[in-house]
Amino acid sequence: MGNMSKTYIDNESGTFVKEDCNETGFEFQQLLYHTLVEYSNFAINQPIGILNGKAKFELLEDLDFEITKKNSTLFGINMARIHNLSAKLMSSKELPYMDNKVMPDVNSWKELNLTPGELSIRETIMAFAKYKPIKTLPLHRDFRLHNIVYDGRFYNLIDFDFAAYDDVSMEVMGMVVDLIPHGIEYVEAFLTAYMESSNIDTYDNMATNYLIYLASSCFPYDRIDTLEPEAFVNLKNERKDRLISLYTNIDNINKIISK
Repeated sequence: MGNMSKTYIDNESGTFVKEDCNETGFEFQQLLYHTLVEYSNFAINQPIGILNGKAKFELLEDLDFEITKKNSTLFGINMARIHNLSAKLMSSKELPYMDNKVMPDVNSWKELNLTPGELSIRETIMAFAKYKPIKTLPLHRDFRLHNIVYDGRFYNLIDFDFAAYDDVSMEVMGMVVDLIPHGIEYVEAFLTAYMESSNIDTYDNMATNYLIYLASSCFPYDRIDTLEPEAFVNLKNERKDRLISLYTNIDNINKIISK
């Protein structure tokens, strides 16, 4: 549950505790928890309190769940609902201060120690891909399957530590790439639900934007000195797999978007 922060269960209070919690992310989570009207069996994990970076959250039962068209649709609807609410809160200036993320330098990958195959796919992508941001909003920025906890009744969105302003392409396509291995039909269910529920005007360049991000990002190479060797290799391979997965499926994804 969560990222690399130290976490544990406080048995006395019956809460989930995260140390070194991002206070801005906690405030954003708290605001959404109290503002977003509950829809179906999706919820924001309840934030209880934070003091000196130590945050407490409702303790959830963490049950395995299968990906289905029904929950893929649910995730699409609720991601759109959060984005719509974020836009409204942004315009009314009700949001806490949040960082503004920018795309990596599109040439940063040239400095990395990549294999010939990894270099080749990046050269191919950068030869045709052009970044065209869709809409910048305050986002969770990691609304992905590993941050959804099913407690037997609700699918709960957790871990707002990476919350910041960013282009919605990053969040929408992050979930899409998670769903690809489960089947393109789940990608279609998610994207269709998102687009039908979202107030955003255009979606045409979403997949390409995220492809450029994956190709140009220096993560985890920029943390090689702070990560354990095994963790670095696992993260590097995950990023490589995500890049290849999106690259090989981008035509199908764009067909879904253009329907």
